Amino acid sequence: MHTPLSLILLDVDDFGHWNSRLGNDACDDLLCQVARRLGQLLRSYDLLGRPGKDEFLALLPGCGAEEARLLAERIRAEVFCRPFRVEDESIRLSACFGIASSSGRSPVVVLRQAETALQWARTSGPESIQSYLDSPHREDAQSPIARRRRATNFWLGNRLIGHQPRFVSLFGNGQHLADEAVFGKSFR
Repeated sequence: MHTPLSLILLDVDDFGHWNSRLGNDACDDLLCQVARRLGQLLRSYDLLGRPGKDEFLALLPGCGAEEARLLAERIRAEVFCRPFRVEDESIRLSACFGIASSSGRSPVVVLRQAETALQWARTSGPESIQSYLDSPHREDAQSPIARRRRATNFWLGNRLIGHQPRFVSLFGNGQHLADEAVFGKSFR
């Protein structure tokens, strides 16, 4: 793959608070509203998924690092600036963003970098945006211990396989498509 690929991984801040206060059904509705708003900002060929309880993943083919950062800022401003309505209550949500971009590297590597950038954003506080390529923490993430901790990849013959548990794809109708995703690339 020689075209740019960027990922934005976002985590809704303090979602556990809302889940315990409003309950699972109301929070499921909140997450559907977030997904709909996110989908309105993405291009027709971008992909939106939900890899965790309160995380969303946007795969942006043909999008470079700077464009991904601008989109994350736009998402923060347009998706999370307006309150969400649940059970006649107005809820203000915010999110942290981790961004990673690649031109030629495996999507699995880019995903791991987005996860690392999201961890840095969570540490920085609510509404933070961190890019893997621009972060001063990047050198620490390259350590052998950090690489081992993140590794969920394995070889199958001549294919490098990466596993992402709990990957739920969301498209226009919010239909649940899969509980996990496996990515692969052949090497000959």
